[in-house]
Amino acid sequence: MISCGYPALMFGMPGNWMAICHFFPALLIWLSTIARSRTLLGVGTCAMIGYLVWFTGEYFADSLGWPLALVIIGVLFIALSVLAVRINRRYFAGKM
Repeated sequence: MISCGYPALMFGMPGNWMAICHFFPALLIWLSTIARSRTLLGVGTCAMIGYLVWFTGEYFADSLGWPLALVIIGVLFIALSVLAVRINRRYFAGKM
């Protein structure tokens, strides 16, 4: 699975890379508002979705909570999409 720039998740790098990967999507979304960049917003949103998919697959795949985790991640995808659209409207609507 390609997860938008997550070398630790794609190649299994241990150590500090995992700590960086937890905050990378939020950092990209935050930077997109400062730089007023739709590209950063899109990449940050994809990275957040990739991280959430990896996280649920890593920690819930072998348990009975997997179906519940899939429902929760679906709700998170919808919420993240709504948030991305709101950020786009608020910070980028007049830009072009």
